[in-house]
Amino acid sequence: MDNIYQEIAQRYLPANKIIVDYVSANLSELDREKFLPAFYKTKDLPKRFLDFLIRQSQYVSNIICEFGLNPNSVTKVGDFHRGNKCTLEIESDQKIFYKPISFSNTELVFWVLDLFNKFGFSFPSMELIKRTEQGYFVKEIKKDKPENIDQSLYYKHVGAIIVLTSVFRLYDMHRDNFIISRSVPVPIDCECFWLPAWEGLPPYNLAGTLLFETPANDKPLIVKGEMGVEKRMLDLKQGMLTAWDVLVEQKDNILERIRNSFSLISSRMILKPTKYYTKLLSMTFHPDIFSDDGALAGYVRDSLTGKHKISHFILEDEIRDILAYDVPYFTYLHDNLVNAQGSRILQDVIKPFDILENVEQTFSRNLFIKSLLHEVERLIH
Repeated sequence: MDNIYQEIAQRYLPANKIIVDYVSANLSELDREKFLPAFYKTKDLPKRFLDFLIRQSQYVSNIICEFGLNPNSVTKVGDFHRGNKCTLEIESDQKIFYKPISFSNTELVFWVLDLFNKFGFSFPSMELIKRTEQGYFVKEIKKDKPENIDQSLYYKHVGAIIVLTSVFRLYDMHRDNFIISRSVPVPIDCECFWLPAWEGLPPYNLAGTLLFETPANDKPLIVKGEMGVEKRMLDLKQGMLTAWDVLVEQKDNILERIRNSFSLISSRMILKPTKYYTKLLSMTFHPDIFSDDGALAGYVRDSLTGKHKISHFILEDEIRDILAYDVPYFTYLHDNLVNAQGSRILQDVIKPFDILENVEQTFSRNLFIKSLLHEVERLIH
């Protein structure tokens, strides 16, 4: 039985072959003999898991049909969110990605990066293939081999990323959410915008963005060991100062762009680490609870009960998502915390936040860049 648990968990967490095989088989309904691996046949699968397989396969099939893709071209799927939606990796004439989220956040970030490019930076653009209300397709941005990265160019652009991150209160900026292309870090996941204030948590700060190496972050964009070279710190500071000058010079255009985009932009709220949720999801396949709905629900509830006040308000949403094989997903939109189904969550932990006022205040702070430089030096040393 333990082997069954391990193999199911290993297949689910990468979330690759089990779904792609199903779609590629072009089945109109679940066919155990053709689709399900032999170890599933040792016991009846619970309805919730069969429903998950059907939802996921229908989601991938709909994308394939809508955009005229070859079923065999889908080579990988990402974490499941919001009704088992996920990022798709597609191998066709070239590698492309489908992301089931609005393009508005990413569009704003790359618009700012393009402003930087007019003043000496060289951020690669993101080539948009198609966008809909449900998501968008983009071309792959080619990665550099580590040995080919120009460290001077890299840290100059990291400096610009630090300024962009601080002005727009971005977070979840760890290395996995970037691609290094032509020695330049390119953000590929821009869901976490304008972090509002939380009761019981410190004010927004760079340490919490995951850009920097900390005991809790093993995937930083800025590695302390590389910053021992004095030249790297100079490159970083040059990038920060130049990027800040660009934003100040372009502040009217930036504020106007935010006004025009405001109704479209939302911020994903990472209320608990994704790693915690995925580990819990893997444990739901344990044979002692996999087929016992009551035992599984009790185990999930006990595992999700947290000490922070916000846990009380999101618990039922977390349980529902986990039992549907989703990573729980929350957004902050128009001063409301919203669950994966788009419903408002009543809570008093995350406070109302005026985006425009915050950006305007940032631009009006004469010592903003000086204090930012000081905080960077503190985090590095």
